[in-house]
Parts: sequence; structure tokens; C-alpha cells
Amino acid sequence: MISSLVTLLIIFNLLITTYCVCKYSIIDGRIEVNHITLFSMGFVLYWIVPIAVGVADYWRDTAEMAQWYEIYDDVPASRVALYLLISAITYVAFVSGSSFYRQPIPKRLQQSSLFAFHGQLLNLFLLPSLAIATAFSIALRDELFVGYRGKIYEDFGWRGSFTASSLVLLSLALIHIVKLEQRYGFRHHVILYVFNRFSISAAIFAVLVLSLGGRLYFLSSLLMITVYITVFHRGLRVRTVLAVTIALALSTGLVGILRSGGSVTIERLSINLGSEVMYVSLSLIHFLRDGSIEVIQVPRFLSVGFINLIPSFIFPGKGTLLLNPSDYGHVVFMPFGGLHSFFSFMINFGVIGTWLSCFAFGFFLSVLRRNAHLLLVKVMYVMTCGMVAFSFFRDPFTVSIVKNIFEFSILLPAVFVISMHMLTSVAMKKRRQ
Repeated sequence: MISSLVTLLIIFNLLITTYCVCKYSIIDGRIEVNHITLFSMGFVLYWIVPIAVGVADYWRDTAEMAQWYEIYDDVPASRVALYLLISAITYVAFVSGSSFYRQPIPKRLQQSSLFAFHGQLLNLFLLPSLAIATAFSIALRDELFVGYRGKIYEDFGWRGSFTASSLVLLSLALIHIVKLEQRYGFRHHVILYVFNRFSISAAIFAVLVLSLGGRLYFLSSLLMITVYITVFHRGLRVRTVLAVTIALALSTGLVGILRSGGSVTIERLSINLGSEVMYVSLSLIHFLRDGSIEVIQVPRFLSVGFINLIPSFIFPGKGTLLLNPSDYGHVVFMPFGGLHSFFSFMINFGVIGTWLSCFAFGFFLSVLRRNAHLLLVKVMYVMTCGMVAFSFFRDPFTVSIVKNIFEFSILLPAVFVISMHMLTSVAMKKRRQ
């Protein structure tokens, strides 16, 4: 009886995400890759697919999945059913929050000059950012374009700093592109957006991050560009999206196989493609087996995690203030580096808190999208969306929310734009005097 309920709940989750994607992402036969599209993508991949694989006994006889099934087989079916029910309401909460904000954009604000700045000021940030990124690439030169050497990509130390520097360059490139769009328009000047020092610099270092094994960061960058084009200019045909998605999936799987060494086979390709979501879900099924699902929690771990925004040279002892979930009775099980977002939600918010926070997150993204006539807001929306599909669902909240979303997608573009606006305002005042 419970097993049948689990299957029905899997189907229900898939049906509701399919319905919402068709309703909010397909417009006039074209796909708009927006925040609902990407949240749906991450939700299905990381929250639903692993359970569906377990129910179907897929890959059970492979060595790569032996540990996964050892844990999964000990999870009660009733617990899996509860998880799927919570998942469905979580998804509905996000979409509801996104649909709640429907304030139209006043026509007089379509070309708003709020936080206007002179485009040449971006060079003040490009040169030092390039120097820093280059220094990190030199420090990591022995690890570029080589195999995994038995390691997985981990976003800390020099690698974390190098990834951060590439995101800084990406932020500058997006600001430059939107600035060009406001000045020249989009359709007849596309070449300006691709062949410029900002876009080329961001692309070069994105490829270098990919060569280190940071496939998901590279894909997130591609998703940002896709969001920018499809949401604010023209959607893509459904067959085009399907073809590109399949091509990216296959190329990503092939890169993984080639970097780890060995021959390319259909089985190895499928396992390599599925290994990301299945390995991340180890923390999920471990929590479903041993953890406690609370109704409400205080987000102490996420709140204290914002201390990480303070540079170490200013606050060298910040690490001692960060809270370890293990000290509060939570077992953090992430043997391959990914931490499932359901675990993070449960220890920070609980069930009801998860629904409320996802409603608020959907509302926030909708506010950004509806006010994207402002350059700064458009860059914030594009970068945040790029982090939703992967990082939001598979990184600890101290990385996904604090670093990738708040710091790099919200705070950093704001610092760039507002500081350039202030410099422009000062220069204009002096010129008038």
C-alpha cells in the first residue's frame, strides 16, 4: 500500500512540475527559461529523480551505487512518502510565491536612469579582477586541463577563490552587456555583446573553471546567458531547447568520463550523468533514514553563515563563530561533496519554515523579474537564476545562498553599480561647477 503511494506521489510531483513549466515557461510556442523553469529543473533532478531511481531499482547492480542502495534500503517507505508529500507542497509554495507578485511595470520606468553610470568606469574593476583571476590560475596551473586524479571538484581553498574570481568577471560582463543593450538595443548589435573584453575575459576563465572539474559552475554561466536572452528578448523553440539540453548533457557526461579516464560506453555515460544527483542525494536518504523531520526550526546555521561575508583579513577569527550542525545532533553526510537542499531546509527551517521560505524566495525572484527595467535588478535576476538550478539544490546554504546567490549575484553587482553611479555623480557635479 505504502509503495503504491510512493509511486503515486512521484507521478504527482512530476505532473505538477510539468504543468507549471508549461504554464509559466512556454509562451507562444517558445520556452522562456525563467526562475520557475530553473527551480523546476533543479527540483525534479535533485528531489524527485533519486527517489524514482530507487523505486525503479535502477543501477542497483553497479559498484557506483552500492553505498546508495545500502542506505536507501533501510529507509521506511512511509518516510519516503512523507518526503514526497513535503516536496510537492514545497514546490507549490515556490510557484505560489512567484505568482503572488503581479505588479505591472509603469511605462515611464521602462528606461529608468536609476543608478546610471558611465560605462568606461567598469574598466576600474576589470583590470584588478583579471589580475586576481590570473594569479589564481597560475597557482592552479598544474591542475588545469588534466584528469581528476582520483579527486572530485571541491569549492574551497585556491579552487574556491579561483571560482569566486571567475564569478566576479561574469558579473562585470553581464553589467557591460546590459549597459550596451540600453544604449544600442539588442537584435542588431549582438556581436558587441560577445566580442568585447568583458565577455571574452569571463568566457576564458569559465573554461578554466570547467577544466578543473567545475562543470556545474560552467553550466550555471550558460544558464545565465540563456535566461537573459529568453526572458528579456526572445524565447527558444521547444525542439531547440531539447536538442541543446541533450547535447549539453551528453557533452557533460563525456567530459566526466574522459577526465576520469577509461573507455566511453552507454552504461558509463548514463552513470556519469546520473552520478551528480545520486551522490548528492546520499545526504538526503541518510537524513530520511536517521534524521528527524521537525515542523519548525530556527535558521541558526544559515544566519550565522553570513559571517562568512566578512573578509578574513578584517575578521580573522570568524571561523570560530560558525556553527557546526553536528554539534546540534545533525549528521552531515556528504561523502562526495554535495549536500542535498532538503537536509539544509530541515535543519534550518523545518517543514513549515521550508514552505514559507520557498514562498518568499519565489516572491523575491518575481519582484526582481518584474523590475528588471533597472540595469542592476536585471543583472541580479539573471545571476540568481543561474544559481537556482544547481547550486541552490546541491550546495550547503553557506555556499548556495550566502556566497553564490547573496554575495555574488546580489551584493557584488550592487557594489559595482552603486559605486560607479557615485563616481559618475561626483564627476558630473564637478563638471557643472
